Amino acid sequence: MYSIRCSSENHSALTNADRIASLEELAYNAWTACYVEQYGQWFLRADEGVTRRANSVFPFGVPPTSNLQDAVEHCIGFYKKRDILPRFQVTSASKPDGLDKSLEDLGFAFEMRTYLQTAPIEKLLHFEPTIKVEILKNPVPIWIQTYAEAGGFGRHSMKIREGIFRRTALDKAFALAKTDEDGLGAGLGILEGDWLGLFGIETLPSQRRKGVATAVNHALASWGAQRGARRVYLQVEASNDSALKLYSKMGFETEYHYWYRTLGLDTADDSL
Repeated sequence: MYSIRCSSENHSALTNADRIASLEELAYNAWTACYVEQYGQWFLRADEGVTRRANSVFPFGVPPTSNLQDAVEHCIGFYKKRDILPRFQVTSASKPDGLDKSLEDLGFAFEMRTYLQTAPIEKLLHFEPTIKVEILKNPVPIWIQTYAEAGGFGRHSMKIREGIFRRTALDKAFALAKTDEDGLGAGLGILEGDWLGLFGIETLPSQRRKGVATAVNHALASWGAQRGARRVYLQVEASNDSALKLYSKMGFETEYHYWYRTLGLDTADDSL
C-alpha cells in the first residue's frame, strides 16, 4: 500500500496543475485499494474490479520509461493478469503530458466524467437539519446495511468496499442518518490535514429529497470541523443532476474534472 504526502502549501496560491495534483493526492490517500504497484510515479491499483478508482492507474507523475506505449502495455498486463479491465484515471494534470490523447489512440475509451468540488466547511455548517445522524468510528452492521441498500450494492461489492473503508489509516467517521431503529442514509468522512473528504453519501430511495443527504453532509462537516478541517472536497458524476444541485446549494464549486480511459469497456462495471 502506498500513501502520497500531501502538500501543506496554501491551496489558493498553487497553480491550477498543482491544485489538481494536491486534491488528487488527498483522494488517493482516502480511497485505498487492496493492492497497489508503484511503477515509476504511476500507481497501479487493483481490488477485484470493485469501483473504478480502486482498479485504475493513478498517473501522478511519469512512468519509469520514456516509451509511453511500453509503459501502457505494462499496465495492460497488470490488469489482464487480474481479470480486470485496464483503466486509467485521468485529469488535465496527468503525467506525462499528452497521456489522454495517447490512451485514446491506443484504443482506451472515455467514460464517466466526474467533478471534484470543494467548499469552505463553514458553508456546510450553516444548515440546520432536523434528521438525526449518528457518527460512528467503524462501519457497524446497520451502517453497512443502509449503505448497501441505498447504493444498490451487492454482497461482493460491499465486502470489497468495506475493505476500502477500513484500510485507510487516516482519521475517518461513518455517518448514519436514522430513525429510532431504521437507517435512512449513510456517508463517510475522511480527514487529512485541514481537508475533509466526503465519500459514499447514499440515501434510501424511499427517503430521497427529504433532507437526508444534507443531514449526513452537515454531520460529517461538524465532525471534521471539530478536528481542524477548514475545507471540504467530494466527487460527483457529471450525469448526477440531483447531487450537483444539492452540492451547489451547499456551497460547493467545481475545481476540475477527471475521467477514465478504459480498454475493452464494459458498461456493467461498478462505479466510482
